[in-house]
Amino acid sequence: MSVQQRIRILYIQVPAGGGSLVALYELLRQLPQTIEPVVLCYHRNTYNLLLESCCRVIYLDESLQQPVHRFTKYAAINFMLQQFYTAKDYFKSNRKVRTKIMHILKTEKPAIVHHNNEIFLNRDAIRAAVKAGAKQLVHERSLSNYGNDRVHLFADKRLMKKVYARIDITNAVAQHFNKFYGADSRNIVLHDFVDKAKYKQRYNTSNIRAAYNIAEKEKLVTCIGRIIPWKGQHVLIASVNKIKHTLGSFKVLMVGSAEEGIGSLNYQQQLQAEIEKYKLSGTVIFTGNRNDVPAIIQASDVVVHCSVKPEPQGLVILEALLSNKPVIASATGGSGELVKKYGGIALPVTDADHLAKALTDVLVNGHKPVINTQRLQEDFDPAQQQQVLLSLYEDCLGSKRNKD
Repeated sequence: MSVQQRIRILYIQVPAGGGSLVALYELLRQLPQTIEPVVLCYHRNTYNLLLESCCRVIYLDESLQQPVHRFTKYAAINFMLQQFYTAKDYFKSNRKVRTKIMHILKTEKPAIVHHNNEIFLNRDAIRAAVKAGAKQLVHERSLSNYGNDRVHLFADKRLMKKVYARIDITNAVAQHFNKFYGADSRNIVLHDFVDKAKYKQRYNTSNIRAAYNIAEKEKLVTCIGRIIPWKGQHVLIASVNKIKHTLGSFKVLMVGSAEEGIGSLNYQQQLQAEIEKYKLSGTVIFTGNRNDVPAIIQASDVVVHCSVKPEPQGLVILEALLSNKPVIASATGGSGELVKKYGGIALPVTDADHLAKALTDVLVNGHKPVINTQRLQEDFDPAQQQQVLLSLYEDCLGSKRNKD
């Protein structure tokens, strides 16, 4: 890329928070001066301050409330209703959002539009960019399925032909979406950028323990992630209940937001009821969103990642391994891919029995899973990751249109 001119890239972030927003922040931090990043966020909240510290941010100010559709008790009728609602949303209901994005594209004139979320979330922005004739890339960060949604599957296959390439965060994600859209030599697999220095730095962990009344010799189990059912915090609560008399003195920190649009307040209330039922009040602690995750990980004896659905990647797994901490995660999806490559304990099934056994192995029996530190450091070398991304940008810029 020429040093004489800056290449403006518009990054589009749909979710109000979560791992994709943090990953985008880390990506922006690694960009060279040849890139002029501008971020378009659908929602305005405190989490976007991270992005504002890196570059200019534009807001759509869209509502977090999702449309409510009515269904019947009959599967065949519901199938037809789903296609109707989907077609209505696709062709009519979301027109306002597309018009807003079209206006922003005409004003900003980006050389590339980098959708930071999968097509399931970025569909309207992709359609707007196609209409504007913009070159675009899609960052696939999920393992979402279409189910019975035939309308979106048909439409998305056509849309993806207008996108220059996909960026898949793991091989598991790449294989998943190849089933829907086919493989393409332009697509790349690129794990999220991670600030390794934050996890190498030594923190005063006694402050973390003091803040949550955790004694120096108490075992600390930490689970980091949005408080939402598929993240599986209920599995961790059930598992520690099974072994609470074996573990001795311990605490569990649930680190993450339950804020609507990011997590689920209803789910947190259900978890709180489980905690009270198992007499774990004061033992299992909700911290809310925290800005000192590296220090919390260092204060922990083990980090648990207990998603009950296949995880596309699992950023916290990498963060724990970079901190040289034992990590327990599902053997499926991207989380299993990371554990296999870099270390940790893989759960064949994410349920209370398997997790309880793994926790006992680490906290009682003293098992320390091997961490492949050398490969971890090599694969997450920011200069190497940056070069892979910039090469894709160069190829995209050199193309005659979205897809030749």
